Amino acid sequence: SINTAEHLPVGSTFKLYVLGELVRSIRQKERSWTDIVRLDSAFRSLPSGRLHTWPHGSPLTLHTLAAMMISESDNTATDALIRLLGQNKVAQQQSAMGHDRPELNLPFLTTLQAFKLKYGPGDLAAKYVGKPSEEKVTMLAAIDTVITHDSINFTMEPTAVESIEWFATTAELTRAMDWFRRDAIMNKDSTALRILAINHGVQIPKEFRQACYKGGSEPGVINMTYLLEHSNGTWYAVSGTWFDTKGGVDEIRFAGLMERAMQLLAE
Repeated sequence: SINTAEHLPVGSTFKLYVLGELVRSIRQKERSWTDIVRLDSAFRSLPSGRLHTWPHGSPLTLHTLAAMMISESDNTATDALIRLLGQNKVAQQQSAMGHDRPELNLPFLTTLQAFKLKYGPGDLAAKYVGKPSEEKVTMLAAIDTVITHDSINFTMEPTAVESIEWFATTAELTRAMDWFRRDAIMNKDSTALRILAINHGVQIPKEFRQACYKGGSEPGVINMTYLLEHSNGTWYAVSGTWFDTKGGVDEIRFAGLMERAMQLLAE
């Protein structure tokens, strides 16, 4: 392992913590996988995903939102869950899942808020960074309504990846994955593991009978995190992050490195 204690931007892998808070709320009988929520077009995000094109008021179960958030990294599904569960609740769940410095992700951003800060008008990222947490919350509430989708202009260059992102170490992400394994055993319910197993990201060695995955990327950032069950019954968690503030990262090369790491574990 290399630099496992360094907090790096992880892109959409942060959605593990959203799924974790959903699972916690279900365990506490606050919610159910079959609960139905309706999409609010006022908070539709931008790709990746498909739900940003769906009509206002479309009904979806929490299970469907979670599955789309994890398997397709659907940002609108993610934001719907964050707003339903509560940004503070998701932030608190980080510690329960093994994050040592959850304050790095406060306030806990929705994907649309991150897009607006990074790519909206008026150099919002520079105005946001360095503010006290209370002022950040006030600023986010303002941009929720003032900044429109039409004013968001994406770039393929790394943009504020060292400041407007979600941060975790690879060790924390492996602990997050193991939290789902332990929760499934304790509660005799593997629903979250099955959701995490929908999309494997890359080819998984045949020696693993179960593979759970979440990854994330944006220009200058890529992360891939796995929970793997070997046919001999041994569990492994693997996570890698590549981060470059000055240029893009080679996603194909990185995926190949992760595949090789899993092949070594399989042997």
